Amino acid sequence: FNGQSINALFSTHPPLEQRLEQLSKISADLSRPTA
Repeated sequence: FNGQSINALFSTHPPLEQRLEQLSKISADLSRPTA
């Protein structure tokens, strides 16, 4: 990675709070038994 690609990567990502919220939802879904 160079500096430009890293900046482009972060600029296209949602805010950190939103990413953490999605991660917590995903982990909650994964930890919940499907049966």
